[in-house]
Amino acid sequence: MADEIASPLKEVDRYCFHPPAGLRIGLVGDVVRFAAMFASLAIWISFILPFIFQNQKRRGLCRTSHEPWLQTLPRTSDKVFYCPAGIGSLGNPDLSRGVWFIFLVPILKRVTPATPYAPQALSLLYSLKCQPPQHRNGCRCDDEIIMADLLTYPTRSIITQSYASRERLQGNTNGDGFGVGWYPPDDASGEQSGTPCVYTSVTPAWNNMNLSRLAKTISSRLIVAHVRAAIPGMMVTESNCHPFQYGRYLFMHNGNISDFRKISRKAREGLSDDVYNNIQGNTDSELMFALFLNQIENMDRQYTPEELAEKLVRVLDHVVKLTREVSAQEPSLLNLAVTDGMSVVATRYVDKPDATPATLYYSSGTKFMSDSEQEYHMYHLEKKSRTGIISSEPLTDSPGDWMPVPTNHLIMIRPDMTVLLHPINDSDGSLSIRVESTSSALSSIYNDIDMKTGHVEEKQEEDGERSADEERSLSYVHELTGHTGRVVSMTIYNQLLFTASTDRTIKVWDITSYRCIKTLCKHTGTIFSLVIHDKLLFSAGSDSDVKVWDLDKLEWITTIQQGGGLSKGGIFSMAVHGRFLFTGHQDTTIKRTDIGPFGDREKVKVIPGHRGYVFSLLVHKNSRGEDILFSGSGDRTIRAHDISREICTHSLNGHQAGITCITSSPSSPFLYSADTNGTVKARILAGKFTRLTVKKVWDVDTMNCTRTLKAHDSHLLSMCLSPDSLITSSERSIKIWNRDNWICRGALKEESSHSMIYNADTNGYIFSSGAHVKFWNDSQPKSNGRVNDGQQIHSEPAQEVKIQSQRNMLDVLSTFISMRTVSTDPNLKSECWKGAKYLYSILQNIVSTDPNLKSECWKGAKYLYSILQNIGAEVKLVQAKDKESKNPIVIGRLGSNPDNPTVTIYGHYDVVPANQKEGWDTDPFVLTGRDGYYYGRGVTDDKGPIVATVAAVKELQMEDLLNVNVIFLYEGEEEADSEGFRESVLDNLQLFEGTSVVLIMNTLWLGDSRPCLIYGMRGVIDMEISISGPNRDLHTGIDGGAFHEPFHELTHLLSQLVDGHGNIKIPSFMDDVLQIDTEEEKLFSQLDFDMNAYKTSKGVRDLKADNVSDLCRKRWCSPSLSVVHIRSSGGGSSVISNRVTGRICLRLVPSQSICNIIRLTTEYIQDKFAALNSCNQVEIEALHTGDMWLGDRSNRYYQMAAKCLQQEWGIAPMFVREGGTIPVTPFLEKTLMAPALHLPIGQGSDRAHLENERIRLENLYKGKEVLKRFLVELKRTQGKK
Repeated sequence: MADEIASPLKEVDRYCFHPPAGLRIGLVGDVVRFAAMFASLAIWISFILPFIFQNQKRRGLCRTSHEPWLQTLPRTSDKVFYCPAGIGSLGNPDLSRGVWFIFLVPILKRVTPATPYAPQALSLLYSLKCQPPQHRNGCRCDDEIIMADLLTYPTRSIITQSYASRERLQGNTNGDGFGVGWYPPDDASGEQSGTPCVYTSVTPAWNNMNLSRLAKTISSRLIVAHVRAAIPGMMVTESNCHPFQYGRYLFMHNGNISDFRKISRKAREGLSDDVYNNIQGNTDSELMFALFLNQIENMDRQYTPEELAEKLVRVLDHVVKLTREVSAQEPSLLNLAVTDGMSVVATRYVDKPDATPATLYYSSGTKFMSDSEQEYHMYHLEKKSRTGIISSEPLTDSPGDWMPVPTNHLIMIRPDMTVLLHPINDSDGSLSIRVESTSSALSSIYNDIDMKTGHVEEKQEEDGERSADEERSLSYVHELTGHTGRVVSMTIYNQLLFTASTDRTIKVWDITSYRCIKTLCKHTGTIFSLVIHDKLLFSAGSDSDVKVWDLDKLEWITTIQQGGGLSKGGIFSMAVHGRFLFTGHQDTTIKRTDIGPFGDREKVKVIPGHRGYVFSLLVHKNSRGEDILFSGSGDRTIRAHDISREICTHSLNGHQAGITCITSSPSSPFLYSADTNGTVKARILAGKFTRLTVKKVWDVDTMNCTRTLKAHDSHLLSMCLSPDSLITSSERSIKIWNRDNWICRGALKEESSHSMIYNADTNGYIFSSGAHVKFWNDSQPKSNGRVNDGQQIHSEPAQEVKIQSQRNMLDVLSTFISMRTVSTDPNLKSECWKGAKYLYSILQNIVSTDPNLKSECWKGAKYLYSILQNIGAEVKLVQAKDKESKNPIVIGRLGSNPDNPTVTIYGHYDVVPANQKEGWDTDPFVLTGRDGYYYGRGVTDDKGPIVATVAAVKELQMEDLLNVNVIFLYEGEEEADSEGFRESVLDNLQLFEGTSVVLIMNTLWLGDSRPCLIYGMRGVIDMEISISGPNRDLHTGIDGGAFHEPFHELTHLLSQLVDGHGNIKIPSFMDDVLQIDTEEEKLFSQLDFDMNAYKTSKGVRDLKADNVSDLCRKRWCSPSLSVVHIRSSGGGSSVISNRVTGRICLRLVPSQSICNIIRLTTEYIQDKFAALNSCNQVEIEALHTGDMWLGDRSNRYYQMAAKCLQQEWGIAPMFVREGGTIPVTPFLEKTLMAPALHLPIGQGSDRAHLENERIRLENLYKGKEVLKRFLVELKRTQGKK
């Protein structure tokens, strides 16, 4: 067809005057009518011939032209926006054809008897709007939906249903016009307008190009659409096209009134003049809209959804009574829908019990959108619905997304997107529904009414939140980040945490190490519920079936089908009791499945009763020993079911919004319930109001509400109980309530959790937080004995000690890391002192090479001091003479029994500088846990190992197993060349008397998976080569080329140190290098080491080795020379520097002499410079040296350590060397005359000295356990070789 002429939006009065159907205007009217009939016949013949010759049929490919026929006689002051066309002019309108339809259809109506009705199609798409829409630059708000998502894009869209309806009772075409309505935003305030826009046309929906154009650009929070199939003789005009509009209301009908012509006149008798005069069309649909409007006393008032529902049912009741009076034989199909822009009410009703009703479906979830294959689905990212659809037929081919509205039921979508289903009762010849009135949404905040007894309990004043948000009784511990979607359900089994997410996976975490050990994948939708029973894990969600998993093998066993077809909907909750599995469904039912060994899982018993989605299930035993199943629903009620008698014994009322969760503890007589009611903004007579979320406490024996608490001012998501506290989470905060006085003692702002668990072992909480899971410890001590509800905690003493020790380790490490003990910054000297003293109690943050952080280093030293004193050690803070500017050394001794072996443990509390702006993901001086790792400067080098050593000694003390003397030696200048360390040790040698072995934990593993023992290290020489020329910097343009430039000569000298392959060219440099023996060569070749992974991790393209053995020999057993820095006096792009300096680093092996290498290198450089015949001057200086070291890997200490590592890790350690240098190792070995043992606990990827330095929690804990084993073994094997 030719497209309609585009025109801008026009504000017109939709309610135009039309003579009522059947109106007789005398003989002149009859003459005119017959003349029009013959004219129409002639027009029909003239138009049908071209269609026949061109073989065009009326279907999706056939297009006709029509201009909407507008009449503008004003009948009311209410106005609407009319949007007739798209953009552009593609053809001229065929006015004669439009007029022809206007005249033709009334003639047919007069001569054709009424025929049985065939259903049409209607659809409503409703999206929750949490905040007023912000329309900027023509963009739509995220909470709005685009019209095309309803009309054109889905597989079974309204357009598709107009020509290929699947569920029409007669035929499959709805081609006699269409209409769409939507609520636009108000331009001034940004809030939704109270008056909807409507666009109708008598053309087939599939044939209207303008409809497709508009659908792509119009967005709204609520959209309604209708395609019409008129019965023969029914007028096809825009006045008969749905949706009908008056004021804020939109109305649609799918069906028919039986014998409508017999009851039409009587049905109008009770209408007011205003309503009667505004009837434009002649259909039963518009008459029912008039009957609805006749009940609206005040068009400006905002009625509640319950009130709208009652008015709509009165329409049904009135119509059904009239049809019964005339003894109508055919059934009346009364699928009605009405909306005021805030809520939606629809009915599916047929007045004959044996008749087939017109179909009606609903769907709700988080988002209705297309996937990567352009197939639309209803996505469920949380239990709360944010999008709802009511439709005559499903809009997609995804059966799990759609549920049928039961016959003779009313469906309601409230402003908070709660979906409710109510049966329409037919008793004593009258239709009615039972809905709970909420005309005063705030009144229940102050009074609770027991609906069974009528007892009113006065609510106490709001419980004290006087400083709750300022108090934080929770301390952050760790974070898990493995999921890619929001975590909505969790459960715990022994030391395993199961987390379920919108990413359709279940992850299994070891909560002792915070590591993900497995990912379970079987679900095809969001997983809303996890339940553990009898070593089985049950999981269920939006894909409607229950998956069963073996907890021992962590494998899928079977799937329990929960019904078939379109009737099941998603599963929001589960509970298990004995051999029965109970599931709470989106279709408002509870289903019971026998999961016993001999149960028939195919037989599912349906437990009806709720009117809304069943969000929560809980099995609880009351004081009489009866097992009660509690179910909380979006219909604002809690139902109590006696499991053994299979009956509902109580219905608990009082909530003013849908119930999200219910909880209790096994020994508690109290049931806690929370609802969804949050902040709602609407245009009503009283203005904007806020609904406060309330929490109720119920006595499970009397079923009475004992307490109402205003917990949050937004949607309450979840709850959990600890022995003495209740924790609640809303969309904006998490709060902790004392259960004895109901005072909020702590809050986490800007945090929310869809699932929460109390972990009795750690007295901590596990909260889901978006796609992450966070662990928090409660700073309030865990209560012993009984609390107010009778709950009692039990804990094994040994387990309690171990958990407390691990918790203390992390607390100490956190404090230690926070101290900026940078030894190279003099401004942080006090921090270093503080760190040294703090090491006494709990180890945390320290930094060492920034001179501005000297104060922080002192804080660290003092902290270590206090830690060591706390475990009973004799502690000293010492400084070497003439080294008062250096950070103190912490020396502590625990035990002086000459019969016990003595171990000296070395570490350093200073760290290298760190800045969050230099690539750190988190604050380097705040200990941050994530996915089993802790991040912070010094956490692996060397504060974490220090904490592990102190914790190991402390635990052995508490277990009465410490039978060795322990000497702690912690310095604060290791990262600054250990200045003053040697002097301090020599001045206090008496404290180290009797040392049997020196234990050092200041290194890393070779890789990440296998522990190591280090028995050798290279030495180091740092040298600078400086060349001086002119007495000032010169200009390249003026003086370039006139003299010997220092930079040229320096680069020449540096290039002479190594050849093109990196081989050192200094004569005699390699003379003292010894080749490794056959045994060590074999040891290297058997190392568990991935060369490709190493190359990738270092970001290099190639290696100078062909195999692992060769690579290890080059890294550990061969000298190397590297140019590490060049600096110059000049700073401009055209400046010739008068002085340049290059720094080189030489790594030596144990067989070489540092003094000899310095002499050889100096002489070689001088000879090469002399050969240049330059008048410039060269200076060569050795800035820093560090001795090399080679231990005896065969001695008993290494063998004991290897045994302890294998016992703890379950695998033999690797013996490796280290390419770096720790000069204190040979110094302590020689000075104390005891062998040194390097026992690293960190992984090779821990990024020491780099950004995002980390340590794995498992390594920290097992490192502590390895040291405990070693100290015990040291005493046991005393005297043995």
